[in-house]
Amino acid sequence: MPIRRAVEHHDPTFSSLNINIMFKANKLPWHHRDPADHFIIATAMREKAGIVTGDHAFADYDVEVMM
Repeated sequence: MPIRRAVEHHDPTFSSLNINIMFKANKLPWHHRDPADHFIIATAMREKAGIVTGDHAFADYDVEVMM
């Protein structure tokens, strides 16, 4: 799904990276090997938000995944 359609369909919000997110991301299990994706997952957990992605590895975490 092109990013423009995803934004229009899901009305996402954007969060800033902060030290608490970094600490939470560092404690996540390494189902997913990309540290930047850990920041996204940790942010979603903290904000109780879903993640729009085509990456199936996100489903291994306790977050809502919209593909």
